Amino acid sequence: APPVGSILEVPEDVNLLNHDAKKNQAGQERDFSVLFKNGEDKSGAKFINLIIKADVLGSVGAIIESLAKLETNEIKIKIVGKGLGMIGEADVLKAEATSSKIIGFHVKPATNVENLARDKKVEIKYYEVIYHLIEDIQNQIATMKVKETVRNLIGKLEVIKIFRRENKNMIVGGRVIEGTLSTSDAVIVTRGGEAVSSGKVSRLECVKKPMEKVAFGQECGIAFEGNPIIQEGDVLEFYQEK
Repeated sequence: APPVGSILEVPEDVNLLNHDAKKNQAGQERDFSVLFKNGEDKSGAKFINLIIKADVLGSVGAIIESLAKLETNEIKIKIVGKGLGMIGEADVLKAEATSSKIIGFHVKPATNVENLARDKKVEIKYYEVIYHLIEDIQNQIATMKVKETVRNLIGKLEVIKIFRRENKNMIVGGRVIEGTLSTSDAVIVTRGGEAVSSGKVSRLECVKKPMEKVAFGQECGIAFEGNPIIQEGDVLEFYQEK
């Protein structure tokens, strides 16, 4: 059945109209694949692709209006398709072609359509309340956002002695020349002011006793996990990541 808003034409040559309709439909399907399947545009924004089916036209409009308010610069919501009535096979096939999720509001598909969606690995979500729909999309947006890691320099250790070197770790001794060291921090190995490697410190010891933190001026031993290329005279920079 044609969706609401379709324009019906009465042609003089029925065969010509059928040919044009098939050609236009194929072109639209190709366009969908190009525009939406990758899920990201040139600006780096990511897309949530949705096909919305509802029982009444007013619900479709209200859902689209509410979803538009959730968009950010990083996450965009693309309405690939919309319509009234039960979810059909065409909706499932379009969702597969465009990597979309189907939203059913007060409507559900027939059993054969559910089976097709399962075979095509198309997700269909059903809702009775718009708030629940919006809440789910908000949660999806939150998981898609890129988390920015901020590193704060908290201390530096000058390497005085190499005690042990293995394939993926080292035990070295040194003196804290700036700040405070902690086992929970990311570590960058520098040589002559240039970064040469990175890793983490799994253990700190002072006078053969485990320590959680080592203050400025103290000497300690550390268990370094990473590329074992540390040399005497290198400076290890300790960072706290958030």
